[in-house]
Amino acid sequence: MKNNLKTGLSKRFQPGPLIYSLKYKGSSFVVFILMWWVLSLVYPIVPAPGEVAAISSRNIAEGLVWPHFYATFTRIMAALFFSLLIGLAVGIPMGLYRKVEMYLDFWVLAGIMIPATSYGVVILIIFGLNNYAAITAITLTACPVMIISVWKGIKSIDNGLNDMARAFRMPAGERLFKVILPQLYPTLMGTLRYGLGVIWKITVVIELLALTSGVGYMLMYWFSFFRMGQVLSWTLMFTLVILVFEWAFLSALERKLMGWKEQVRF
Repeated sequence: MKNNLKTGLSKRFQPGPLIYSLKYKGSSFVVFILMWWVLSLVYPIVPAPGEVAAISSRNIAEGLVWPHFYATFTRIMAALFFSLLIGLAVGIPMGLYRKVEMYLDFWVLAGIMIPATSYGVVILIIFGLNNYAAITAITLTACPVMIISVWKGIKSIDNGLNDMARAFRMPAGERLFKVILPQLYPTLMGTLRYGLGVIWKITVVIELLALTSGVGYMLMYWFSFFRMGQVLSWTLMFTLVILVFEWAFLSALERKLMGWKEQVRF
């Protein structure tokens, strides 16, 4: 009985998964800051973490950050939404139907080989230097990545369940949402995370090329003055915003869609 009580108390006072995770993430962050500090000592051109933090605080206090962050973030979210829709609309039929796959696979693979700058230059020349052209260029660049991820994800699902649903004459729409998509959730979450990272990088390139707002524009602006502190400040601040979005939205969505997997452990 005493042993059972001791075991129960030890389980009760064990750190939760959040604290356990924060412990490792915190130590990893400390190591990153130390490495950055050492690098700033070896290469004086690299500003120290404290200097970049002071520059970031000053930019925020002067109201420079919000307009450019808002412009970049809206472009990223719009491109992520449209590229995911196109990825699902094209990738699902490619995964389910051999004829569609043979018809489109060359174009999808060719699309992923074209550099982001080529998409940006062509679209901006055709439609002009505006926000809609930028979102179109970002979406077209990210689409092949989304399509391939969904296409290969459909290939890996259990087709026996789909055949069973078809045998029981389940309507195609119901079969899509109740049989196919639930098996695709892990792939979709990976696609969203990867797509978010790709789109963030593409957006910066497009803004750097031709726009007058956004994080990419500010990076190009400060690069022209060779201000490394400002370049690092804008890069790290917006990277932090993307990480917070991933944690607050994508991770929460993943827990909601695939929370049942937490119960299946041995």
